[in-house]
Amino acid sequence: INHTDYSYKVGIYDFNPKKALEFHEKGEDPRNRLEALKVKRTCKKSFSPPSIQEYLTLAKEGYGPAYIEAAEIEKDFEKKLSYLQAAAKLDFSQALVEIGDLYEEKGDFENAFKYYKEAGEKGVSKGYVNISIMLLGDRELPSEYNKDLTKVSQENINKAKDYLTLAGKANDPEGWNQLTSLYKDLYDLHKDECYLSKIRSSIENGLRLGSSRAYHKAYTLFHADFSKIIQTYGSPPQDDLYKTIRRFLKRAY
Repeated sequence: INHTDYSYKVGIYDFNPKKALEFHEKGEDPRNRLEALKVKRTCKKSFSPPSIQEYLTLAKEGYGPAYIEAAEIEKDFEKKLSYLQAAAKLDFSQALVEIGDLYEEKGDFENAFKYYKEAGEKGVSKGYVNISIMLLGDRELPSEYNKDLTKVSQENINKAKDYLTLAGKANDPEGWNQLTSLYKDLYDLHKDECYLSKIRSSIENGLRLGSSRAYHKAYTLFHADFSKIIQTYGSPPQDDLYKTIRRFLKRAY
């Protein structure tokens, strides 16, 4: 049995921290050792939080994710960066996204772009999505939390489109979902019907990946055609979940 996967399924962190810790300590592999440290850090009422050195000890055995956790706790920028760079050298490419985040928080957008792009090229599509968010804001958020497209250069809009497409083609539904929202915002801004086919195409790409957000967008934007969409792509993920919850609540109360 995989101790880590099982603990997430039953939510054991919340229900019994001591059993969660015991569970992970049975697994001597790096993944379970890291999860044991996470239990101690998360459940502060039950345990003393682990030190950075405990994460680094595990990381130096060649386990990249432990460097990520150490960087999260560390306050000093240069030390954070060194931990993340060490993880990247272990071919843990997720660290490249974390380095990009670190530079973006500092306002160094040139280096942020560099590391996000490298992450995308190494198969971590979140890097491509983050480039778009850096350029245009998160298009999945309401407009008041986003960049005004009238104040963004066409060059940056085109770059965002390209990188979101790369993320989508890497089978990341967030790429298609962000792209759908971008095309919708551009349509609302320019009232150019050429965007309608682009909206539909990006939604369909998201549907092919089983994205629940894509189904929601299809229902909202193409409500009249939604039954045909269901026939083509099947029911949305967890389509009947609300019925199961309702039956459970009726039995419980």
